[in-house]
Amino acid sequence: MKYIVAIILVLFFGKSFSQNLETSIENILRDKKAQVGVSIFHLESGEKINHHGDKFYAMQSVFKYPIALVVLDKMQKENIPLNHTLLVTKADLLENTWSPLRDKYPNGNSAVTMDELLSVMVSRSDNNACDILLRWIGGPDVAEQYFENLGIENLKIVADEETMGSDWNIQYLNYSSPNDMNNLLQKSFTQPLLANDYQSFLWKIMKETSTGLNRIKGLLPKNTVVYHKTGTSAVTSYGLAGALNDVGIIELPNKKHLAISIFVNNSLENEETNDKIIAEISKAAFDYFLTK
Repeated sequence: MKYIVAIILVLFFGKSFSQNLETSIENILRDKKAQVGVSIFHLESGEKINHHGDKFYAMQSVFKYPIALVVLDKMQKENIPLNHTLLVTKADLLENTWSPLRDKYPNGNSAVTMDELLSVMVSRSDNNACDILLRWIGGPDVAEQYFENLGIENLKIVADEETMGSDWNIQYLNYSSPNDMNNLLQKSFTQPLLANDYQSFLWKIMKETSTGLNRIKGLLPKNTVVYHKTGTSAVTSYGLAGALNDVGIIELPNKKHLAISIFVNNSLENEETNDKIIAEISKAAFDYFLTK
């Protein structure tokens, strides 16, 4: 009888604590003029919590993480080393877009290694590097097929960075649900999908992400390891931000891990508030799972 009571109490309090995190998320989002989707997986226990986790959200540059995964998969299958080079031409280096790669090689006609292209695409969110690599794998259709083969159905890449930049509405064609993005994070982090060199390199460049430091990492303890990729749209003249996102893996102090995907779309809040939404949800999840 005591055993049965103990089991009931564990189930009751476990559900109660889960509801407390869900309530915390709802409180963070109260009165916010934004569409927000959240998915949180505790990778070791399998516990999952989400808020609108199956709805679709514009990814913006978050899509550079799945593109990197497809690039590395192609390299692995074709035995292409990380120091393999691609010729980057002047025509590849579009103006009027974010591109540290263009700033480094302003005249083009340079042999750039795959690891440099991948690093600048993911860690610094370079748009030209993204389009170069997306063309190299064979375009969006190849990426889509890769995700479908993994059973990731609601992660869609239709347009490259150049095309997204040409029309505000095109950004919404590249979308994911928070749960599907977390499924990809979980698969790529735990299975893993890549051999050692490619796998370690992927998470190295995710760890080195220098954008959006006030988002998932914003309120976490200083030395917390986070492997993540951000995405940020332009803002319209009337203050609408199409997308401000962050997705990744948080390493807890006990060496367990959270996959976390937070998408803030169609927000009329300012950038500081949007960043704070992500940071507060991340910290609430960190605190909740700290003892799991």
